[in-house]
Amino acid sequence: MTRQHPLLRGAGRAAPIILGYVPIGLAFGVLANEAGLTLGATLGMSILVFAGSAQFLGVGMLAAGAGLLPITVATFFINLRHFLMSAALSPHLRKFGPVKLLPVAYELTDESFAIHSAGYQAGLDPAYAELAALNATAQIAWVASTGLGCLAGSLIPDPAALGLDFALPAMFLGLLAGRLTDRRQAMVAGLAAAGILAGTLILPSNWTVVLAAAAAASAGMVKR
Repeated sequence: MTRQHPLLRGAGRAAPIILGYVPIGLAFGVLANEAGLTLGATLGMSILVFAGSAQFLGVGMLAAGAGLLPITVATFFINLRHFLMSAALSPHLRKFGPVKLLPVAYELTDESFAIHSAGYQAGLDPAYAELAALNATAQIAWVASTGLGCLAGSLIPDPAALGLDFALPAMFLGLLAGRLTDRRQAMVAGLAAAGILAGTLILPSNWTVVLAAAAAASAGMVKR
């Protein structure tokens, strides 16, 4: 039996991400078109930013008339969770060296992190080509779907009426539900959610998400 090439194996492992990215990307493209972004600007944002939540936020801020500096600062804070994801993967990836890690880190998202971490937990040790192919395939799917959404945006008279702005949170909830396989993971998720809800009353910013996630993860590391 012929062993599958790492590039093909990595692209195949991206299939669950693609299934989630296509509808979300289409939704983003529609909203970007509604906010006045051109096809080129929409594709450029998906290539250079490649962060669904930050892109949805950025488009909303653009539509509200915000400038470049507030959008940049908001993007930085909403993506602070990448510090946590990178720290979790670093023990498995540091063997590849900083040069090879740059593109992998650049294309790391919540969804690809979930696939990578699940693989390592299952005892997999994929080659660099497989990791890179998984991330690259996911971004290609995202860029293509956002472009198609932007082109189709003019055909939808009232995108807000379709609830497209809820598409990204819905995908995150589905991704989380698939990861809750035992009582401890459910406890961590519950603590993080409670911390975020309570924290927004005290510290209404994206720091709430980072602090609540860090506190919940620390609680989950405590031995029974």
